[in-house]
Amino acid sequence: MWSKIQLGDVGTWVGGTATFVLLVWTITSLLRQRKIDSRERRVAQARLISAWLEKTSPLTKPYPTLTYAIRNLSDEPAYAVTLKAVCGVRGTFIRYPGVVGPKKLKKVKIYLPGTPRAEYYPELAFVDATGTQWLRGSAGQLKETTPMKVSEQMHPDPGAYSMNNHPTLWLEDKSKH
Repeated sequence: MWSKIQLGDVGTWVGGTATFVLLVWTITSLLRQRKIDSRERRVAQARLISAWLEKTSPLTKPYPTLTYAIRNLSDEPAYAVTLKAVCGVRGTFIRYPGVVGPKKLKKVKIYLPGTPRAEYYPELAFVDATGTQWLRGSAGQLKETTPMKVSEQMHPDPGAYSMNNHPTLWLEDKSKH
């Protein structure tokens, strides 16, 4: 019975197996690259949106001032932009500059109730043109997140003051930049 079945020679089996393994490896590599390309496309706009502490004005009257810059270097607007500045005992300040248009720079001022004791680097939350929520940390790291997590992280804190007695926590800059 077994003598009538022809299984081929060893060379044919080795060649066929190698071809199959190469095919599986190629398909896996293509799928992996496709996933990487998809991630790169998804992150492309978010990488071009950033914020930084531009200027510290400790002698400004009536309050010392921090000026933050938010830049969108992409070709699409950034929506629901929220800036957070953790300023130690001076408080945690949240500002809502709204939409930052394509290739635009927006400045945000924060008034401190006392002289700054350090450089306070901002966190930035925004929604890109595809509706993806992002959070850029104070060290510049970029992370995809959810609106729920942003709302959990982006809330003011009066620092050493009580919420009702903080002199500048809710003080908004009314000037145009």
